[in-house]
Amino acid sequence: MPSISRRNPLRLLLTLSALTPFTAALNAGPAQAEETVIGLGTIWLSADEGEGLALDATAPSASRLGGKIRDIPAAVEVIGTETMAERGLHSITSAVSQTATGITAVGAPHFDNNFAARGFQGSSSVMMLFDGTRQFPGRGNISFPVDSWLIEEFEVLKGGGSVIHGHGAIGGFVNAMPKRPFEGTPRHLLTALAGPDGRLRFGADSGGSLSDALSYRVAVVADGSDGWNGAEDSLGAITAALSWKAAPDLTFTLSADYAKREPMTYYGTPLRGGLLVAGTEALNYNVSDAKTEFTDYWLQLKTEWAPSDAVRVSAVLYRIGSDRSFRNAETYDWDPVTDTVSVGEFVAIDQDQAQTGFRLEGAFRHGLAGYDSHTVIGFDLNRAKSSYASAFSFASVTVDPFNPQPGRFPAALTPVAQYSSTLDQRAVFLENHTDLGAGLALSLGLRQDWFDLSREGIASPASSFDAGYKAPSARLALSWAANETTVVYGQLAWSTDPVNLPLMDYAANFRDFDLTTGRQFEIGLRQTSADGRFEWALPPMIS
Repeated sequence: MPSISRRNPLRLLLTLSALTPFTAALNAGPAQAEETVIGLGTIWLSADEGEGLALDATAPSASRLGGKIRDIPAAVEVIGTETMAERGLHSITSAVSQTATGITAVGAPHFDNNFAARGFQGSSSVMMLFDGTRQFPGRGNISFPVDSWLIEEFEVLKGGGSVIHGHGAIGGFVNAMPKRPFEGTPRHLLTALAGPDGRLRFGADSGGSLSDALSYRVAVVADGSDGWNGAEDSLGAITAALSWKAAPDLTFTLSADYAKREPMTYYGTPLRGGLLVAGTEALNYNVSDAKTEFTDYWLQLKTEWAPSDAVRVSAVLYRIGSDRSFRNAETYDWDPVTDTVSVGEFVAIDQDQAQTGFRLEGAFRHGLAGYDSHTVIGFDLNRAKSSYASAFSFASVTVDPFNPQPGRFPAALTPVAQYSSTLDQRAVFLENHTDLGAGLALSLGLRQDWFDLSREGIASPASSFDAGYKAPSARLALSWAANETTVVYGQLAWSTDPVNLPLMDYAANFRDFDLTTGRQFEIGLRQTSADGRFEWALPPMIS
């Protein structure tokens, strides 16, 4: 598994081969795009025409019906690889929050994939999806995906209209679409970067046809730095997929994704009298063997069958795993009397989570009361299991604020199992789009979730409980295509934040709370100039 640290020989290799940032496209066949030189030091970017608002593109996550973004009656944005490369956005947080309108990153340090939209925040209100599948967050955080190099595009939908993807959430969702196989001449892409604080980055991407029936895609990335005063960070990740066209109307795609990430174990600088003391801003007060580690994997088998232009069936079977470990000293208090710093609150946490699911949907083109109509109907099943072990100590050690040496993490502080939990989800969903003529179209989305929750208190048996919840969501929208380039829409959505595993992290009486519900109304406008060179969208008016 590629992973960079200053102890890895790959660091020397990259230092020699990547003294300046560069990206180079290597094509086995004819050149795919004209090379463009950008005047920012020595940087080469290979790119087609700009992505713009991509109103003519499709966003499968925003609508299972496959319509163009211009025609989807909701606030939708697509962030492609070109935009991320041009802006140098490597992390998931930066790629989304620095590009999508109205999306803010709200995750705690090292927890990354947590966003806010329209005044709602958290991994339930603004879901993080990967290839259209939702991972239930352990302790409220999502640790995968880890790097934009493995992502083909991000699809961002804001508001309760996220029900049209088959997930009900008040704030919306961010869907990371990974790089997947494509047909055609194989193409290969390499990237390398050297930066301050010993930063080194390497990525490779290869894909294309192996035969008339087989195509593949493999992308890997390794990134790391020396961090702050020895608090190194590193990550290594891979996405790989093989697609088999068993028949003209039947395709199987098997994919596997893996990532291991060790964020920098730096938790800030103590203040003296509320003020920062010069010379301490680059010091690390954590223990020398501090650890924050995330290991994630995804396995997925997707089957697509399209016997005719009017019928399409898709089935997805998946398995997700996530392991997390923490060993840190998390508080640093400066005593202005003794002019020393007290390092304490030693925390050790182990989390293990696994999720297995199956999703089936069918899309049909048909007539409805004499109008052309398109309907998708399906169901979603999954089971998530989580275990949580922890140990805390409020002991402390005293260190010199200008030469902190708190030593190692207490060896006797070993995580003790606190609880294990199981969350079963069942859902049915429906989406319909009906053309009413004269440019008018009516859209409808419905979803009903059922959750069964079971928690076993290990350290405290009294905290065990079982609970059940229902979560309805719906959307009704009317759009008008004034012409081929202009669309106006209005949407009314009812949504329910789903159950998530953090519910089991706290007291048993949390089971008595109802799920959060919301209602939103929005209107919006999208337009493209006749020659396609100018696009604009009126930000939705929301109530």
